[in-house]
Amino acid sequence: MSANWALVMEYAEDIQNEKAFANIWTIGDVKSLAPDLTDEDAMSILEMVEANFDAEVGINWTTIQQEIDEHIWIKEQEAA
Repeated sequence: MSANWALVMEYAEDIQNEKAFANIWTIGDVKSLAPDLTDEDAMSILEMVEANFDAEVGINWTTIQQEIDEHIWIKEQEAA
């Protein structure tokens, strides 16, 4: 995942000027639900959350947990 830093800075300015808000999810949030994950796995899960994003549902603890469960299931299938 790569960031468009010019866009990030534009959003940051809008947030500072109270024209927007952002809700940031981190690998720490993911690992709070599944502490045994590596940082790489947690970032992969965040990327899955982004790829499967549904604006009518949003991102919440349940959607993150669903992606964790999917990630773990995939890893178990690969190991079998």
